[in-house]
Amino acid sequence: MDIYTEDIRLLTPNARFILFDACFNASFHLDDNIVGSYIFNKGKTIATMGCTVNTIQDKWPDEFLGLLAAGMRIGQFTRFTCFLENHLIGDPTFHFTNNAGLDMDINQALVVQEGNVTFWKKQLNSPMADMQAMALRQLSMANYSGLVELLKKSYYESNYFVVRLEALRLLALNYPTEVADVLQTAMNDSYELIR
Repeated sequence: MDIYTEDIRLLTPNARFILFDACFNASFHLDDNIVGSYIFNKGKTIATMGCTVNTIQDKWPDEFLGLLAAGMRIGQFTRFTCFLENHLIGDPTFHFTNNAGLDMDINQALVVQEGNVTFWKKQLNSPMADMQAMALRQLSMANYSGLVELLKKSYYESNYFVVRLEALRLLALNYPTEVADVLQTAMNDSYELIR
């Protein structure tokens, strides 16, 4: 069953943020598109993210999605998950209330603590899997000297699939010669996106 813009216009959508993971949903250059039908509606949709054209298949559109529950702004989410075909349409400052129990302002940490290796190493012990994954990304961005060993350790020892996937992704993107042994194990990972 397909969804058409004329169907959406008859509704009053109340989802504050919608992440579309399909081709052409955010084709803002066209007169009529799915994203526009939500954002320019009588409903309460504040922000949407979708693809304007054909989208690549090997992507991770919901990477760090769990940090939205910690109050991460939609604009920050887009900053860390965006790719060429993807667009945020709506208010980038929108965020949900932090109900994840994170005892900090994630938005402030992402800006003020960027490059702070000591801070992000501490976040590797966060009870939130997405915060641990973000710590790996931040340590990669900071060129942490022990990153290869940390990424391998994180892949082999983490019970969280998002942490394992982030570790594998960062290894594959930045250290292709170091990832081979991890890939052997990853072929049998319990999480299908890793396999």
